[in-house]
Amino acid sequence: MADLIDAETKDIIIKKTWCHGQAVMPIYGIFLLWWFISRGYQPLILVFPAIFLPYWCFLSYRSIFVEFSYRTILIGGAFVEVSHAIVFSVAILSMKTQSGGTETSSSGKHATDLLLCIAAGLFFIETLAFLGVVTALRPRIPRSSLLSVPTGGSAARYQDIEGQ
Repeated sequence: MADLIDAETKDIIIKKTWCHGQAVMPIYGIFLLWWFISRGYQPLILVFPAIFLPYWCFLSYRSIFVEFSYRTILIGGAFVEVSHAIVFSVAILSMKTQSGGTETSSSGKHATDLLLCIAAGLFFIETLAFLGVVTALRPRIPRSSLLSVPTGGSAARYQDIEGQ
């Protein structure tokens, strides 16, 4: 599949896939941090997702748009998937323990847990798709600058034209 798509299209596909879900990780991370604080800093395992997920947006941005780093994307993506799994499982367990309480006292917490459960599930699938696209298109991904100017072939051709 990677050979059927030209280099510029591959670059656009990867950038669009990144923008689809990875760009909103800081907002999701801030929401997680608020959720963690509102739970009385319990369980402590939520510290990792609350800190790492906002950072992932900037790390993945740098790895895609500034200097392509396949290893950083895959290792960081694996940590992101673990973070989503942690949030998902804590939200499910929280909803399970709240189901025995009164409906009026835990309805707000239940709604927040349900929202986080849905968001974590969707982000898990989206990050998995992002890692799949990066893996499928990796062999010929051009290095890009912030302005999406590919280096290498196009830059060398541009210098040859200037030199003539």
